[in-house]
Amino acid sequence: MAIDNTEIEIKKVKEANQKYLNLFEKFLKEKKLSPKTIKIHLENIDFFINDFVADHYVEGFEQAHLYLEDFYAYLIQKCIWATPPQIKGVAASLKKFYKCMLENNLISKLDYSETSDSIKIGLEYCLDFYGDCY
Repeated sequence: MAIDNTEIEIKKVKEANQKYLNLFEKFLKEKKLSPKTIKIHLENIDFFINDFVADHYVEGFEQAHLYLEDFYAYLIQKCIWATPPQIKGVAASLKKFYKCMLENNLISKLDYSETSDSIKIGLEYCLDFYGDCY
């Protein structure tokens, strides 16, 4: 089976995203989080920037924040495992990830502020959705 150009581009995006995941892992270790907590945060961010943004939009970390609204909708529509506590955990991971990117001068303070607002709004949206379902 031949690999098409989209698959090649997705692979390149995921390879580029790895440096951000590595930086985030270092950040989490410096915060002295437990190995289990670090693993969960890394899995959440890998899911967001690679399994969602790269696979669906063929975009890397630099554009990922633009897809937060779509990501939250995806969580509640397609990810049947996503319970309210897990979605809260994803939001916490996103906040930590973007804080790390800010501290490493990879995003501006304005982008960080706007992204933080998007994370909060998305979380509220998801929790409201689940509140309406139960």
